[in-house]
Amino acid sequence: CVRTHHLSQVWGNSLALWQEQLNVFPSEAIALNNLAVALRGQKEFKEAEAKYKLVLPLLAEGKEENLTPQFLAIKEKVEYIEGLFQRALQADPKFTDAPYNLAQLYRDIGRIQEALVLYQKVIDLDPYYKDVYFSVGNLFAELNKSKEAIEAYEQTIRTKPDDEEIYINVLRAYAKIIKEG
Repeated sequence: CVRTHHLSQVWGNSLALWQEQLNVFPSEAIALNNLAVALRGQKEFKEAEAKYKLVLPLLAEGKEENLTPQFLAIKEKVEYIEGLFQRALQADPKFTDAPYNLAQLYRDIGRIQEALVLYQKVIDLDPYYKDVYFSVGNLFAELNKSKEAIEAYEQTIRTKPDDEEIYINVLRAYAKIIKEG
């Protein structure tokens, strides 16, 4: 009865579930990845990024024995998509969609610094490119870098003054700064 109660608490909460899995199998990449996803869902972005960073070396070193077939399929898709964007960049270095979309991919898989570099490349190519400052602002907001987020959102306002969502995000970032003191 006590064991069943414990398991129902673990299985009812994805954070607890994946943490429990890692307690039993500390080097299981899929559990690390799923814990990162659960943390991101709870807006615990720094912790999520730290977990993603633990998964990446397993992939880079080819330590795929701990990965499920589903995770390997996702990894293959990411590599394929990354390759397509890289080829598009090589074919036309001024094609802004490729670095922007590659930055979005990198952001989604936790490669934050690479995403920021590519967003900057897009800004350098076309400062008025659709949603680039908005995306940069959202990324900084996820990283709890409110001041940087506000700067990016303010740039979005300069380039897209009719976008109502931007004003909401600026207010949220200011509220966070005020709350943090």
